[in-house]
Amino acid sequence: MRHWEISYTRQILLTIVLVIFQHFTLVRFGGYDLTVLLVLLPVWMLNCVELPKRFSLNSLLWYGFFLLYPLINFYTFHSVAEFLKTYLQFVLCITFFLLLYNSRPIINRDVLLKAIVSLQYILTIFLVTQYIVVIFLHQDWFYNPWGMFSWKYPLPREEYNFYRMKGFFLEPSYVAFVVFTLLTCRYLLERRLSWKNLLLACIALIMINSSFGILSFVVIVTMMTVLRFKGKQRIIFIITASVLLLVLAPFFLENFFRLTKLDNLNAESYNSAYTRWIFPMNMVIHIFSSGFYTGFGMGQLDPIINDFDLIIIQSEESGISNSLALILIYFGFSAILILGYLFYRFFKGPDAAKVLIVYLLICLANTGAFNTIEFFFTAFMLPYICFKLGSHEVKYNNGVL
Repeated sequence: MRHWEISYTRQILLTIVLVIFQHFTLVRFGGYDLTVLLVLLPVWMLNCVELPKRFSLNSLLWYGFFLLYPLINFYTFHSVAEFLKTYLQFVLCITFFLLLYNSRPIINRDVLLKAIVSLQYILTIFLVTQYIVVIFLHQDWFYNPWGMFSWKYPLPREEYNFYRMKGFFLEPSYVAFVVFTLLTCRYLLERRLSWKNLLLACIALIMINSSFGILSFVVIVTMMTVLRFKGKQRIIFIITASVLLLVLAPFFLENFFRLTKLDNLNAESYNSAYTRWIFPMNMVIHIFSSGFYTGFGMGQLDPIINDFDLIIIQSEESGISNSLALILIYFGFSAILILGYLFYRFFKGPDAAKVLIVYLLICLANTGAFNTIEFFFTAFMLPYICFKLGSHEVKYNNGVL
Protein backbone atom coordinates (compact mmCIF):
# COMPACT_ATOMS: atom_id res chain seq x y z
CA MET A 1 0.00 0.00 0.00
CA ARG A 2 1.32 3.43 -0.94
CA HIS A 3 2.25 5.97 1.71
CA TRP A 4 -0.56 8.37 0.76
CA GLU A 5 -3.10 5.52 0.98
CA ILE A 6 -1.89 4.70 4.50
CA SER A 7 -2.14 8.38 5.43
CA TYR A 8 -5.71 8.62 4.07
CA THR A 9 -6.76 5.46 5.91
CA ARG A 10 -5.29 6.80 9.15
CA GLN A 11 -7.15 10.12 8.75
CA ILE A 12 -10.46 8.32 8.15
CA LEU A 13 -9.99 5.92 11.09
CA LEU A 14 -8.96 8.70 13.48
CA THR A 15 -12.02 10.79 12.57
CA ILE A 16 -14.34 7.80 13.03
CA VAL A 17 -12.77 6.81 16.36
CA LEU A 18 -12.92 10.37 17.74
CA VAL A 19 -16.65 10.65 17.04
CA ILE A 20 -17.72 7.12 17.98
CA PHE A 21 -15.53 6.81 21.11
CA GLN A 22 -15.92 10.37 22.40
CA HIS A 23 -17.91 9.09 25.40
CA PHE A 24 -15.57 6.21 26.19
CA THR A 25 -13.78 7.01 29.45
CA LEU A 26 -10.19 5.81 29.90
CA VAL A 27 -9.52 7.21 33.37
CA ARG A 28 -11.55 9.05 36.03
CA PHE A 29 -9.80 11.44 38.37
CA GLY A 30 -10.85 14.46 40.41
CA GLY A 31 -14.41 14.28 39.12
CA TYR A 32 -13.22 14.50 35.51
CA ASP A 33 -13.47 11.81 32.82
CA LEU A 34 -10.46 11.44 30.51
CA THR A 35 -12.03 10.27 27.25
CA VAL A 36 -10.64 8.70 24.10
CA LEU A 37 -11.43 11.90 22.22
CA LEU A 38 -9.26 14.09 24.43
CA VAL A 39 -6.34 11.66 24.21
CA LEU A 40 -6.50 11.27 20.43
CA LEU A 41 -7.48 14.82 19.45
CA PRO A 42 -3.83 16.01 19.28
CA VAL A 43 -3.04 12.97 17.10
CA TRP A 44 -5.99 13.82 14.82
CA MET A 45 -4.74 17.42 14.55
CA LEU A 46 -1.21 16.30 13.61
CA ASN A 47 -2.57 13.98 10.91
CA CYS A 48 -5.31 16.18 9.47
CA VAL A 49 -3.99 19.76 9.53
CA GLU A 50 -0.68 21.51 9.09
CA LEU A 51 -0.17 23.29 12.39
CA PRO A 52 0.48 27.03 12.03
CA LYS A 53 3.98 28.50 12.21
CA ARG A 54 2.39 31.83 13.07
CA PHE A 55 -1.06 33.06 14.06
CA SER A 56 -3.11 35.86 12.58
CA LEU A 57 -3.26 38.97 14.75
CA ASN A 58 -7.06 38.95 14.62
CA SER A 59 -7.30 35.40 15.99
CA LEU A 60 -4.77 36.15 18.75
CA LEU A 61 -6.76 39.21 19.84
CA TRP A 62 -9.97 37.15 20.03
CA TYR A 63 -8.11 34.41 21.88
CA GLY A 64 -6.73 36.89 24.41
CA PHE A 65 -10.17 38.41 24.89
CA PHE A 66 -11.79 35.04 25.65
CA LEU A 67 -8.94 34.10 27.99
CA LEU A 68 -9.25 37.25 30.07
CA TYR A 69 -12.90 38.23 30.02
CA PRO A 70 -14.22 35.48 32.40
CA LEU A 71 -11.74 36.78 35.00
CA ILE A 72 -13.58 40.11 35.18
CA ASN A 73 -16.26 38.40 37.26
CA PHE A 74 -13.84 37.31 40.00
CA TYR A 75 -15.94 39.16 42.61
CA THR A 76 -18.72 36.57 42.12
CA PHE A 77 -16.47 33.59 42.92
CA HIS A 78 -17.49 31.52 45.92
CA SER A 79 -15.43 28.50 44.82
CA VAL A 80 -12.14 28.98 42.98
CA ALA A 81 -11.90 25.21 42.42
CA GLU A 82 -15.26 25.11 40.58
CA PHE A 83 -14.24 28.14 38.49
CA LEU A 84 -10.94 26.54 37.48
CA LYS A 85 -12.66 23.26 36.61
CA THR A 86 -14.96 25.06 34.16
CA TYR A 87 -12.48 27.70 32.99
CA LEU A 88 -9.68 25.25 32.12
CA GLN A 89 -12.05 23.21 29.96
CA PHE A 90 -13.06 26.43 28.23
CA VAL A 91 -9.40 27.38 27.64
CA LEU A 92 -8.69 23.91 26.24
CA CYS A 93 -11.53 24.25 23.74
CA ILE A 94 -10.61 27.71 22.45
CA THR A 95 -6.93 26.73 22.25
CA PHE A 96 -7.70 23.79 19.98
CA PHE A 97 -9.95 26.00 17.85
CA LEU A 98 -7.21 28.68 17.62
CA LEU A 99 -4.87 26.02 16.23
CA LEU A 100 -7.47 24.74 13.78
CA TYR A 101 -8.48 28.24 12.65
CA ASN A 102 -4.89 29.12 11.74
CA SER A 103 -4.05 25.72 10.23
CA ARG A 104 -4.11 24.52 6.66
CA PRO A 105 -6.04 21.24 6.20
CA ILE A 106 -3.90 18.37 4.88
CA ILE A 107 -6.86 15.98 4.97
CA ASN A 108 -8.59 16.46 1.64
CA ARG A 109 -12.28 16.90 1.04
CA ASP A 110 -12.93 13.42 -0.40
CA VAL A 111 -11.15 11.67 2.49
CA LEU A 112 -13.10 13.60 5.13
CA LEU A 113 -16.32 12.96 3.20
CA LYS A 114 -15.60 9.22 3.28
CA ALA A 115 -15.14 9.47 7.05
CA ILE A 116 -18.43 11.36 7.50
CA VAL A 117 -20.39 8.96 5.28
CA SER A 118 -18.82 5.95 7.04
CA LEU A 119 -19.85 7.45 10.38
CA GLN A 120 -23.43 7.85 9.14
CA TYR A 121 -23.62 4.19 8.12
CA ILE A 122 -21.90 2.90 11.29
CA LEU A 123 -24.17 4.93 13.56
CA THR A 124 -27.39 4.10 11.70
CA ILE A 125 -26.62 0.37 11.55
CA PHE A 126 -25.64 0.34 15.24
CA LEU A 127 -28.85 2.17 16.28
CA VAL A 128 -31.01 -0.32 14.36
CA THR A 129 -29.04 -3.23 15.87
CA GLN A 130 -29.34 -1.70 19.34
CA TYR A 131 -33.10 -1.40 18.90
CA ILE A 132 -33.40 -5.07 17.86
CA VAL A 133 -31.11 -6.38 20.63
CA VAL A 134 -32.64 -4.28 23.42
CA ILE A 135 -36.32 -4.41 22.44
CA PHE A 136 -36.75 -7.82 20.85
CA LEU A 137 -33.94 -9.82 22.47
CA HIS A 138 -34.30 -8.04 25.85
CA GLN A 139 -30.54 -7.54 26.29
CA ASP A 140 -30.43 -4.27 28.26
CA TRP A 141 -26.62 -4.32 28.55
CA PHE A 142 -26.41 -3.33 24.89
CA TYR A 143 -28.09 -0.02 25.75
CA ASN A 144 -24.77 1.04 27.35
CA PRO A 145 -22.16 -0.47 25.02
CA TRP A 146 -19.26 1.08 26.98
CA GLY A 147 -20.64 -0.18 30.32
CA MET A 148 -18.70 1.14 33.30
CA PHE A 149 -16.48 3.11 30.89
CA SER A 150 -19.38 5.32 29.77
CA TRP A 151 -18.65 9.07 29.98
CA LYS A 152 -20.16 10.64 33.14
CA TYR A 153 -22.49 7.71 33.86
CA PRO A 154 -24.17 4.64 32.28
CA LEU A 155 -27.80 5.54 31.56
CA PRO A 156 -30.40 2.98 32.81
CA ARG A 157 -32.71 2.07 29.93
CA GLU A 158 -35.83 2.24 32.09
CA GLU A 159 -35.32 5.99 32.46
CA TYR A 160 -36.39 6.33 28.82
CA ASN A 161 -39.19 4.72 26.85
CA PHE A 162 -38.20 1.68 24.84
CA TYR A 163 -38.07 3.47 21.51
CA ARG A 164 -35.34 5.96 22.50
CA MET A 165 -32.00 4.46 21.51
CA LYS A 166 -28.76 6.30 22.30
CA GLY A 167 -26.08 4.54 20.27
CA PHE A 168 -22.56 4.97 21.61
CA PHE A 169 -23.32 8.13 23.55
CA LEU A 170 -24.45 9.57 26.87
CA GLU A 171 -28.16 9.94 26.12
CA PRO A 172 -30.67 9.95 23.23
CA SER A 173 -30.54 13.72 22.72
CA TYR A 174 -26.75 13.56 22.32
CA VAL A 175 -26.85 10.92 19.62
CA ALA A 176 -29.48 13.08 17.87
CA PHE A 177 -26.97 15.94 18.02
CA VAL A 178 -24.31 13.69 16.42
CA VAL A 179 -26.76 12.65 13.67
CA PHE A 180 -27.60 16.33 13.11
CA THR A 181 -23.88 17.17 12.94
CA LEU A 182 -23.11 14.45 10.39
CA LEU A 183 -26.03 15.60 8.20
CA THR A 184 -24.71 19.18 8.30
CA CYS A 185 -21.06 18.20 7.78
CA ARG A 186 -21.93 16.15 4.72
CA TYR A 187 -23.90 19.09 3.33
CA LEU A 188 -20.97 21.46 3.96
CA LEU A 189 -18.60 19.11 2.11
CA GLU A 190 -20.90 18.27 -0.80
CA ARG A 191 -22.72 21.63 -0.97
CA ARG A 192 -25.96 19.83 -1.70
CA LEU A 193 -28.52 17.73 0.16
CA SER A 194 -28.55 14.16 -1.14
CA TRP A 195 -31.24 11.52 -0.76
CA LYS A 196 -28.79 9.20 1.03
CA ASN A 197 -27.89 11.93 3.52
CA LEU A 198 -31.58 12.53 4.26
CA LEU A 199 -32.45 8.83 4.44
CA LEU A 200 -29.66 7.90 6.87
CA ALA A 201 -30.55 10.82 9.14
CA CYS A 202 -34.26 9.91 9.09
CA ILE A 203 -33.65 6.24 9.94
CA ALA A 204 -31.39 7.24 12.84
CA LEU A 205 -33.90 9.79 14.15
CA ILE A 206 -36.68 7.18 14.10
CA MET A 207 -34.53 4.99 16.36
CA ILE A 208 -33.78 7.93 18.68
CA ASN A 209 -37.14 9.76 18.70
CA SER A 210 -35.48 12.88 20.09
CA SER A 211 -37.39 16.17 20.19
CA PHE A 212 -34.12 18.04 19.58
CA GLY A 213 -33.30 15.79 16.62
CA ILE A 214 -36.72 16.19 14.98
CA LEU A 215 -36.92 19.95 15.45
CA SER A 216 -33.33 20.64 14.37
CA PHE A 217 -33.71 18.32 11.36
CA VAL A 218 -36.83 20.16 10.19
CA VAL A 219 -35.22 23.59 10.63
CA ILE A 220 -31.89 22.81 8.93
CA VAL A 221 -33.37 20.82 6.03
CA THR A 222 -35.91 23.60 5.40
CA MET A 223 -33.09 26.14 5.38
CA MET A 224 -30.96 24.04 3.01
CA THR A 225 -33.93 23.74 0.67
CA VAL A 226 -34.73 27.46 0.74
CA LEU A 227 -31.09 28.36 0.05
CA ARG A 228 -31.07 26.06 -2.98
CA PHE A 229 -33.39 28.45 -4.79
CA LYS A 230 -32.34 31.94 -5.91
CA GLY A 231 -34.15 35.20 -6.55
CA LYS A 232 -37.77 34.81 -7.64
CA GLN A 233 -37.55 31.02 -7.32
CA ARG A 234 -36.82 31.39 -3.61
CA ILE A 235 -39.76 33.77 -3.11
CA ILE A 236 -42.11 31.43 -5.00
CA PHE A 237 -40.87 28.43 -2.98
CA ILE A 238 -41.33 30.23 0.35
CA ILE A 239 -44.86 31.36 -0.55
CA THR A 240 -45.82 27.88 -1.81
CA ALA A 241 -44.35 26.16 1.25
CA SER A 242 -46.10 28.64 3.58
CA VAL A 243 -49.49 28.04 1.91
CA LEU A 244 -49.04 24.26 2.13
CA LEU A 245 -48.02 24.59 5.76
CA LEU A 246 -51.16 26.56 6.58
CA VAL A 247 -53.37 24.06 4.75
CA LEU A 248 -51.77 20.98 6.31
CA ALA A 249 -51.14 22.45 9.78
CA PRO A 250 -54.41 21.19 11.35
CA PHE A 251 -53.48 17.62 10.38
CA PHE A 252 -49.96 17.40 11.79
CA LEU A 253 -49.35 20.37 14.11
CA GLU A 254 -50.55 18.59 17.25
CA ASN A 255 -48.35 15.56 16.58
CA PHE A 256 -45.40 17.83 15.77
CA PHE A 257 -45.72 19.66 19.09
CA ARG A 258 -46.04 16.34 20.91
CA LEU A 259 -43.01 14.77 19.20
CA THR A 260 -40.82 17.84 19.74
CA LYS A 261 -42.14 18.30 23.33
CA LEU A 262 -42.96 21.93 22.62
CA ASP A 263 -46.33 21.22 24.23
CA ASN A 264 -44.44 20.88 27.54
CA LEU A 265 -43.49 24.55 27.64
CA ASN A 266 -46.64 25.41 29.57
CA ALA A 267 -46.25 22.53 32.04
CA GLU A 268 -45.41 23.65 35.58
CA SER A 269 -43.20 20.66 36.24
CA TYR A 270 -39.77 19.28 35.39
CA ASN A 271 -39.32 18.39 31.71
CA SER A 272 -36.68 18.84 29.02
CA ALA A 273 -38.51 21.74 27.36
CA TYR A 274 -38.60 23.56 30.71
CA THR A 275 -34.90 23.00 31.49
CA ARG A 276 -33.77 23.95 27.98
CA TRP A 277 -35.86 27.08 27.48
CA ILE A 278 -37.93 28.50 30.34
CA PHE A 279 -35.52 28.00 33.24
CA PRO A 280 -32.38 29.18 31.35
CA MET A 281 -34.14 32.35 30.17
CA ASN A 282 -35.40 32.99 33.71
CA MET A 283 -31.82 32.63 34.95
CA VAL A 284 -30.54 35.13 32.37
CA ILE A 285 -33.20 37.65 33.41
CA HIS A 286 -32.39 37.02 37.08
CA ILE A 287 -28.62 37.52 36.56
CA PHE A 288 -29.01 40.73 34.54
CA SER A 289 -31.71 42.18 36.82
CA SER A 290 -29.35 41.54 39.76
CA GLY A 291 -26.80 43.90 38.19
CA PHE A 292 -24.27 41.39 36.81
CA TYR A 293 -24.02 43.11 33.43
CA THR A 294 -20.56 41.70 32.63
CA GLY A 295 -21.68 38.20 33.54
CA PHE A 296 -21.38 35.82 36.46
CA GLY A 297 -18.42 33.59 37.31
CA MET A 298 -17.99 30.27 35.55
CA GLY A 299 -18.95 27.33 37.74
CA GLN A 300 -20.54 29.60 40.38
CA LEU A 301 -24.24 29.13 39.61
CA ASP A 302 -25.17 26.25 41.94
CA PRO A 303 -26.09 28.41 44.97
CA ILE A 304 -28.24 30.71 42.79
CA ILE A 305 -29.99 27.74 41.19
CA ASN A 306 -30.61 26.19 44.61
CA ASP A 307 -32.25 29.41 45.84
CA PHE A 308 -33.99 30.23 42.61
CA ASP A 309 -36.12 27.43 41.23
CA LEU A 310 -38.17 24.93 43.23
CA ILE A 311 -38.90 22.71 40.21
CA ILE A 312 -35.19 22.26 39.45
CA ILE A 313 -34.40 21.49 43.11
CA GLN A 314 -37.18 18.89 43.30
CA SER A 315 -35.87 17.20 40.16
CA GLU A 316 -32.33 17.14 41.64
CA GLU A 317 -30.96 18.90 38.56
CA SER A 318 -28.19 21.45 39.03
CA GLY A 319 -27.22 22.60 35.54
CA ILE A 320 -28.54 24.77 32.73
CA SER A 321 -29.30 22.87 29.52
CA ASN A 322 -28.90 25.82 27.16
CA SER A 323 -25.44 27.04 26.19
CA LEU A 324 -26.75 30.27 24.65
CA ALA A 325 -28.14 31.17 28.06
CA LEU A 326 -24.89 30.10 29.74
CA ILE A 327 -22.84 32.27 27.38
CA LEU A 328 -25.03 35.26 28.24
CA ILE A 329 -24.62 34.49 31.95
CA TYR A 330 -20.84 34.02 31.77
CA PHE A 331 -20.03 36.92 29.42
CA GLY A 332 -22.83 39.39 30.05
CA PHE A 333 -24.18 41.88 27.51
CA SER A 334 -21.00 41.69 25.41
CA ALA A 335 -22.05 38.16 24.40
CA ILE A 336 -25.14 39.61 22.71
CA LEU A 337 -22.93 41.95 20.68
CA ILE A 338 -20.46 39.19 19.78
CA LEU A 339 -23.15 36.69 18.76
CA GLY A 340 -24.93 39.42 16.80
CA TYR A 341 -21.69 40.34 15.01
CA LEU A 342 -20.93 36.71 14.09
CA PHE A 343 -24.51 36.14 12.95
CA TYR A 344 -24.36 39.24 10.72
CA ARG A 345 -20.92 38.36 9.33
CA PHE A 346 -21.79 34.77 8.45
CA PHE A 347 -25.10 35.73 6.86
CA LYS A 348 -23.21 38.04 4.51
CA GLY A 349 -21.18 35.04 3.36
CA PRO A 350 -22.05 32.05 1.11
CA ASP A 351 -25.04 29.80 1.73
CA ALA A 352 -22.88 27.22 3.52
CA ALA A 353 -21.87 29.88 6.06
CA LYS A 354 -25.54 30.61 6.77
CA VAL A 355 -26.19 26.90 7.33
CA LEU A 356 -23.15 26.65 9.61
CA ILE A 357 -24.16 29.55 11.88
CA VAL A 358 -27.78 28.34 12.19
CA TYR A 359 -26.50 24.83 12.93
CA LEU A 360 -24.28 26.19 15.72
CA LEU A 361 -27.07 28.28 17.23
CA ILE A 362 -29.40 25.25 17.28
CA CYS A 363 -26.73 23.08 18.95
CA LEU A 364 -25.91 25.70 21.57
CA ALA A 365 -29.59 26.16 22.41
CA ASN A 366 -30.03 22.48 23.22
CA THR A 367 -27.18 21.67 25.58
CA GLY A 368 -25.31 23.16 28.50
CA ALA A 369 -22.03 21.45 27.59
CA PHE A 370 -20.55 24.06 25.22
CA ASN A 371 -17.18 24.09 27.01
CA THR A 372 -16.59 20.32 27.15
CA ILE A 373 -14.00 19.21 24.61
CA GLU A 374 -16.23 16.30 23.51
CA PHE A 375 -19.08 18.59 22.49
CA PHE A 376 -16.73 21.30 21.19
CA PHE A 377 -14.94 18.98 18.77
CA THR A 378 -18.18 17.60 17.35
CA ALA A 379 -20.13 20.87 17.22
CA PHE A 380 -17.38 23.36 16.30
CA MET A 381 -14.16 21.82 15.04
CA LEU A 382 -15.50 19.08 12.76
CA PRO A 383 -18.13 21.27 11.01
CA TYR A 384 -15.61 24.10 10.67
CA ILE A 385 -13.03 21.97 8.83
CA CYS A 386 -15.85 20.61 6.64
CA PHE A 387 -16.85 24.19 5.84
CA LYS A 388 -13.23 25.06 5.07
CA LEU A 389 -12.73 22.09 2.74
CA GLY A 390 -16.07 22.55 0.97
CA SER A 391 -15.59 26.27 0.34
CA HIS A 392 -14.65 25.84 -3.31
CA GLU A 393 -17.42 25.69 -5.93
CA VAL A 394 -18.48 22.12 -6.78
CA LYS A 395 -21.28 21.12 -9.14
CA TYR A 396 -23.33 17.96 -8.67
CA ASN A 397 -25.89 16.43 -10.97
CA ASN A 398 -27.22 13.53 -8.90
CA GLY A 399 -28.38 15.23 -5.70
CA VAL A 400 -31.92 15.89 -4.61
CA LEU A 401 -30.90 19.55 -4.18
